[in-house]
Amino acid sequence: MNTDVPLSQQTGQTFDVTFLTEIHDILSKLEVGQDIETLTNKVKELTGKFEQAKQEINSESGIDSTKERQELVLKSLKQQLQIKKQVIEKYQSLTLTPNSQT
Repeated sequence: MNTDVPLSQQTGQTFDVTFLTEIHDILSKLEVGQDIETLTNKVKELTGKFEQAKQEINSESGIDSTKERQELVLKSLKQQLQIKKQVIEKYQSLTLTPNSQT
C-alpha cells in the first residue's frame, strides 16, 4: 500500500465528523437538569471526537497544499492519464500474430 496516501483514500473509507447527535444529547441533558458530572463527561466525549476529526482531516493529503499546488498536481496527473490512455490504445491496435511453425 502507498504510505503517502491516507488510509481513507486507499480504502475508500470515510471518517465520521458528525457531531449533531452528541450536541443534541448534551442539550437534552441540560434541559432536564442532569448532574454536572454527566454533562462534563459528555462534553469531554464531544471534545475527544473534535480532536479525532481534526487529526483525521489534517492527515489527508493535500490539506496543507495551496490551491495553485493542487492545480499543478491535478494537471500533471491528467497529463499522465492521457499518456497512459494513448499507450493502451497503441498496444490494443497492434495485431499480434502467433509464430508460425515450420
